[in-house]
Amino acid sequence: MADQHHHHHYDEGTYPDEILKPFGFLLVTVIGSLAFYNALVYLSDWDSFETPYNYIGAFYYYTLTVPLLFVKTIWYRVTEVGFTQYPNINFLLGILVEFIYIVIIANIIYFISAVFKQITGKPKRKVVFYFFLPALCGLFWFMLNLLISWLTAT
Repeated sequence: MADQHHHHHYDEGTYPDEILKPFGFLLVTVIGSLAFYNALVYLSDWDSFETPYNYIGAFYYYTLTVPLLFVKTIWYRVTEVGFTQYPNINFLLGILVEFIYIVIIANIIYFISAVFKQITGKPKRKVVFYFFLPALCGLFWFMLNLLISWLTAT
């Protein structure tokens, strides 16, 4: 009689998708977070970049780095300096204040995208395109510079 139970046999080195997906997601999240953090650190030196990269760097510094660094500032002020003499209450207040800050930032982003939609009639997702437009212009400028340098090399 044939075996009623179906066993999955995997070759060594291969795994089912159910196992790989979470690890892939975790890997992409960790690498993406590290890249994002390094970009924020890099943007802190925007004023030392060459033109036009300094303007692009300033745009992203003030739209990304400053609001994110403010999270750290809020946390320090509430938990370390403290509203009260009780560290546990300060910790909970820190979480509450951070949550309120994140809600405020999310509402600002939503408001800007809604205003953009009213002005242009374009969908809100186009805001993302326009947010990355300075980076695309910087990339274009860099590639053009590279091409001209290569063409005129002696």
